[in-house]
Amino acid sequence: MKYVVTTLIILTLTMTVFAKAKDKGPIQTTIAAPAEIVKAVAVARAIKDGYTIASEGQYQVVFARNASMGHSMLVQAFASPAACGAFPVRNLLTLVFAPASPLTVVGRYEIEFPSALCQPVREEVKGGKAEKQMEQLLADIKADAEKAATSAQRPQAEAPKQ
Repeated sequence: MKYVVTTLIILTLTMTVFAKAKDKGPIQTTIAAPAEIVKAVAVARAIKDGYTIASEGQYQVVFARNASMGHSMLVQAFASPAACGAFPVRNLLTLVFAPASPLTVVGRYEIEFPSALCQPVREEVKGGKAEKQMEQLLADIKADAEKAATSAQRPQAEAPKQ
C-alpha cells in the first residue's frame, strides 16, 4: 500500500511539472525587406556559421552541419544503436519565409541522428540555449536584411557627364 501511495504521489508531481511546461510556439520575426534579400542574408549568415545548404525551396531553406565530436558521441551513446556508428549526427537549421508584407521568418533547430533501424530521425531542439541562439540569429538576419534593403532602395548618384 505504501508503494502504491508513493507511486501515485510521484506520478502526480511529474504530471504537474509537465503540465506547466508550455510550448511557446515557433520562434519568428517580421522583416521589412524583400524575400530575396532576406534569403540571401540568411544563407550568407548560415554559411558563415559553418552550415551548408541541405535543401532549398522557394520559401524554405534547411542548413546542416555535423555535430561536434562530444555532442555526436553523447547522442550515439544514448539515442542510437551501436550498429549505426557510421551515421553522422547533424545539427539542422530550418528557416521558413512566409511571403507577406512584412515578411515573416520562422526558424527552428533540429538534430538528426540514426534510429533503431539506422534511418535518419529529426528531433526539434527547444528551450534554453537553442532558443536564445535562434532569437539572436533571426535578430541578426533582420538587421542585416533591413540594412541591405534600405541601401538598395537609395537612388544611385548620377555619374558626372563628360
